[in-house]
Amino acid sequence: MQITGIEKQKKKSDRYNIYIDGIYCFSADLEDIIKYDIKIDRNISEKELTTLIQECEINKGYRYALNLLNIRDYSKKEFVDKLKQKGYSENSIEIIINKLQEYELIDDFKYANKFVRKKINMNKLGRVRILNELKIKGVNNNIVEKIDFNEDEMFKNAYDLALKKFKAYKNSKDALIKVARFLYYKGYTNEEIKKVLQKIDKEIEWE
Repeated sequence: MQITGIEKQKKKSDRYNIYIDGIYCFSADLEDIIKYDIKIDRNISEKELTTLIQECEINKGYRYALNLLNIRDYSKKEFVDKLKQKGYSENSIEIIINKLQEYELIDDFKYANKFVRKKINMNKLGRVRILNELKIKGVNNNIVEKIDFNEDEMFKNAYDLALKKFKAYKNSKDALIKVARFLYYKGYTNEEIKKVLQKIDKEIEWE
């Protein structure tokens, strides 16, 4: 087999289509072309071609992953899903993920802790909903169980949310039921909700 064409892609200035025996075979970045000595008239065996295609795919996938990390953090499962959606092979995905983990660019424990802090501080979510969201993102149960929740902070958030919501209902008697439903939706436990409502019930002057 022989490399017969290297054609620059129109939409992506840094990627090129590689042709083998006059037929499109795979694409590569300019960096890959230089690194792997991809050039016209080069003879290449089937084994070499298979390796070359995979190496170019892995490099492309790794660059794609780095671009994603410039936007936000991802769990391991999210990365795997993203790569699958892009059509990367299972073998390439495994190598890309291992490389990301090797450079500590993927760390589900750090990801989970950062995720929890954001959900508590910015979204005021409760433990139940946060843990459910982490599971959806594929964070291992062993990691989830190690997450430290500050009980005082969680109670304060629940109380602040409940008080604000309660006042919006103009102190009517059924307000406590509505507030309880709201806190349940936000992911607070039954015990937390009970304590918050008891505190509000004692502090509020009923009309």
